[in-house]
Amino acid sequence: MSADEIVHRLMSLETQVGQKIVELIGPDILTNNSIDRRKVAAKVFQDPHLLDSLEKLLHPEVLKIVRQEYELACSEEKYTLFVAEVPLLFESEESFGFQNYFDLTLTVDADPSLRLQRFIESTGYDEKEFERRSARQFTAEYKCQKADIVLINNAGEKELRESVSVLFDQICK
Repeated sequence: MSADEIVHRLMSLETQVGQKIVELIGPDILTNNSIDRRKVAAKVFQDPHLLDSLEKLLHPEVLKIVRQEYELACSEEKYTLFVAEVPLLFESEESFGFQNYFDLTLTVDADPSLRLQRFIESTGYDEKEFERRSARQFTAEYKCQKADIVLINNAGEKELRESVSVLFDQICK
């Protein structure tokens, strides 16, 4: 379960949340009759109050969907573990208590230079945008202190997958 994927689904004109986003930010965030996430990001990361309003609209909806998926998974009684990937879990905690819904929290950290490099490669944004977005989040050090488990991802995806596999085996014993 990915909170980012949920947000992507919610940011559709076919949802009430998507319509509220257009009302909140303005119709100029539309491209070809769809919400353009890059335009949304450009606007909200320039205006902290607008970003707060967007988060107050999205975070409770994301939590609601995660809880529904959890309940569905429990009712099917065929899963060993329910995992929710929530990039802003700790940031959401202050406003919505999101962290309290999980039995165990994990954060993945990497050296700062690697975090920057990976951000640029995956988004196409520059270092200035990385710094602007990072300023809105808790530090990596703080997240590591808050998390129950910390995995270090300096080597790459293969090694991270191996670490996750070992952790899975430990958790599910």
